[in-house]
Amino acid sequence: MNSVTVSWARRKPGARETTGGPNWKTAEYLCDGVDDDVEILAAISAVAPNGDVVLDEGQFCVSSIELIYRTLVERNVTLRGVGKIDGLRLEEKE
Repeated sequence: MNSVTVSWARRKPGARETTGGPNWKTAEYLCDGVDDDVEILAAISAVAPNGDVVLDEGQFCVSSIELIYRTLVERNVTLRGVGKIDGLRLEEKE
């Protein structure tokens, strides 16, 4: 695979509908706002060397930016965003 999309989807408490990034229904990997690095790393591992991992519009919560970076470099994969990326938020682990 030369390119995979990572999106997000969340359901607010009491809500009937799920909201998500613009491409959440067709993305190969779907994040939930907790430890999103797990899905991002899986996407990096699934894409062919020299491929792209595309982050959908939104915010992703990760606990290991260094691991994501190291894995991107080792696999020679590009991480890019589509639309407005609110960022990779570093989660505090206790």
